[in-house]
Amino acid sequence: MYYIIELPANKYSDMIFKVLHKGFCASLSFIPIAIGIYTGTFSSLSFISEATAQIGLQDSSENNSKAKSFDADVFQKAGNDLQKKGELNSALQTFQRALKLNEEQNDRAGQAQSLNSIASVYNDLGQFVRAIESYERALKISKESKDALGESGILNNMGIVYRNLGQFDRAIKLYQEALKIQQKLGDRFGIARTINNLGLVYRNNKEYANALDYYRQALAIIKESGKNPAGEAVIHNNIGFLLNERGLNAEAFKSYQQSLEISQKLADRVNESVTLGNIGLLYNSQGQFDVALGYYQQALAVSRQTGDRAGEAKLYQHIGSLLKERKQNVLAIAYLKQSVNIYEEIRKDLNSLARQEQKLYADTIAPVYRRLADLLLQQDRVIEAQQVLDLLKVQEADDYLKNVRGNEQTAKGVEYQPVERQMIALNIELSDLQVLESQGKLTLPQKERLTALVNQEKEANRQFNAFLNSAEVQKLTTELNRDIQQQNVDLKAIVGLQKELKQLNAAIIYPLVLESRLEIVLVTPSAPPIHRSVPVRQRDVSAAVEKFRANLKDSSNFDFQDTSQQFYKWLIEPIAAELQQANVQTIIYAPDSRLRYIPIATLYDGKQFLVEKYNINNITASSLTNFNRRGGNQPKVLAGASTIAHNVNVLGKPVSFGAIPATKQEVKNIVKIFPNVTELVDSSFTKPTTKTGTDSHTIIHLATHGSFNTGTPDESFLIFGDSDRLTLKEIDTWVLKGVDLVVLSACETGIGGKYGDGTEVLGLGYQFQHVGARAVIASLWTVSDGGTQKLMDAFYASLKKGVSATESLRLAQISMIRGGAPFDHPYFWSAFFLIGNGL
Repeated sequence: MYYIIELPANKYSDMIFKVLHKGFCASLSFIPIAIGIYTGTFSSLSFISEATAQIGLQDSSENNSKAKSFDADVFQKAGNDLQKKGELNSALQTFQRALKLNEEQNDRAGQAQSLNSIASVYNDLGQFVRAIESYERALKISKESKDALGESGILNNMGIVYRNLGQFDRAIKLYQEALKIQQKLGDRFGIARTINNLGLVYRNNKEYANALDYYRQALAIIKESGKNPAGEAVIHNNIGFLLNERGLNAEAFKSYQQSLEISQKLADRVNESVTLGNIGLLYNSQGQFDVALGYYQQALAVSRQTGDRAGEAKLYQHIGSLLKERKQNVLAIAYLKQSVNIYEEIRKDLNSLARQEQKLYADTIAPVYRRLADLLLQQDRVIEAQQVLDLLKVQEADDYLKNVRGNEQTAKGVEYQPVERQMIALNIELSDLQVLESQGKLTLPQKERLTALVNQEKEANRQFNAFLNSAEVQKLTTELNRDIQQQNVDLKAIVGLQKELKQLNAAIIYPLVLESRLEIVLVTPSAPPIHRSVPVRQRDVSAAVEKFRANLKDSSNFDFQDTSQQFYKWLIEPIAAELQQANVQTIIYAPDSRLRYIPIATLYDGKQFLVEKYNINNITASSLTNFNRRGGNQPKVLAGASTIAHNVNVLGKPVSFGAIPATKQEVKNIVKIFPNVTELVDSSFTKPTTKTGTDSHTIIHLATHGSFNTGTPDESFLIFGDSDRLTLKEIDTWVLKGVDLVVLSACETGIGGKYGDGTEVLGLGYQFQHVGARAVIASLWTVSDGGTQKLMDAFYASLKKGVSATESLRLAQISMIRGGAPFDHPYFWSAFFLIGNGL
């Protein structure tokens, strides 16, 4: 698999090219960097204040002006340093302080620079709407100041944002505008940068001929200058990728070799590792697995030497995947575990990654988790598979939200078999010896050890295969096979979870959607985890999800029962006997992929819905959920409602939301049920009043419009009575430590109109949990005013009696099922689902 990387360049120095990851095409972005006034490093802004105080610029208005100018430059430089280190929120605050100082001084060039930097951070955070807004402000200033060079750079950066959004035509238009300016200025480096980025857009569109043409133009300009061999190496890699995609393997290899030669000449070990890995991918695509393994191992040795942990994890992933292709599944699992566990170490501190690697991280690692879980389940290693599935849920939440760092449990990764540890240790030893050999630093005992490990093989590309066939590795493989047959696995990882499940009379269900089958993993309180394989293709599951949702959302259509029974047969029937035997009362459900888009409460066994038999509690991942019960104190409710219509802009497009007058009565009914309810309706229902009220309430009820969509969280929001919005990202700034439940009684709070992989559904719940709330109730589709009000009245009536949120929702749904038409149709009652701990 190949990756896209943006590489920084700036207005004040020569173009900078830096290779950051395995298997890539590189985009060149324009990021202004302040002239180096401050060269140290720091972890807090107090150092800046001390520095400015010490230089005595506070004595006159002129000196004050100089001090402010100096401060702005210091903040700008500090922001750049923080951004490079991946401390994005701190970088954003620092750039904003620089902007304020530049505005006070009416320094237009400084304002454009700060705004451009602010936009760059928003782009890194995935907040593309704000990135575009800041770029547009910077662009306006550059145009007014007739700063053509700055204008072209900002246009280039805006093109990158629109490419990230998949708006390729808009990106091309912006790049072409930038190119015209650069050609007029004779800015050769700028031209090369923009042409390269145009190539990348065409590559994204799979217009490989056009992309290749642009890359070659960019390469010619870089070579003509003779001043940037590192940039030349980058573009050779881009060209190699396209040639390989077009099946021109010999030409692709030649391009990669050119990149490799330049990197080795420059002693650029990072790019050397990238290129070696890309050559391995090329041979892998040709089915030459032995040669591919040799290149992967060479790249791995270099990655370990340079400390590139993300690259190391990626190479273990490639090796494990290739071993799977060779049917060496036991070895493949060991290498894939090592890949996953390195990724989990990285998750503890993503700031240690370069900022472009942070982008790649979340976008590229899910396949290794799925591949590892698949292999483990094929070998009935269910406990280990359950660990991987839980880690997968955490990773997918991070992919969407970019703020999920995991915890102590996830940081442990997936457990190794004892022999697997020995296998990986042996591979690490081989890598380290190969690096020493390349440097000519092997001692005599080390030479002998390397010779033994690689069976006397001297050729680098063949050493790894010789290593796999060595007596030492073969012995470990035999031991590993024996241990697996004996299920020699430490049960500690599952004991704690089962203890919690026993107290709750609950079981956890983890479905895993694979290309040719559906795996159902079940964890009950008193038996070892089990799995059941269901022979159904991924595309058939996706098609059934869309059909089922369409039927559920049409209250006049009762054709949903056929599809509902089909999902029951896929998801519940294979484990029904185990659920009954364990006397389970509550299902804790961690859905996978597009299964997140359907409420399992509606699964029908031919006689009754699943919600009529079990409480149903959705979770993002067990490792992110605290399953303890909280004391039954009298709830304190803050109830907000917006009854009026709203028109808002989303990515520059107007979106209208109709009036929902029944929300006012919904809030009035809550006031009747509970004493001392804080009631906020329309003009009083604002972001500040709501945020302030969360400190003293245990239930936050928000009856308003909302839309949580696929794509970026910045496109997902709730609307307040004054048309202000709360984005999914902004929730991360709230504090809900004492809140037991957030109820989003709104339209489409769980999902917008476009299907993705469903991460936005449980991502919503996680975001509220992350800031302290125990559970969230949201909806999967637009629900009628009357249906919502009826369900909420029944829900709060049960909650008033001290019943848990999960059971209260179940009782409310059952009351509607058995209450007669029209509200017995799942359209009215099944859209609402609970995420988190409502137990």
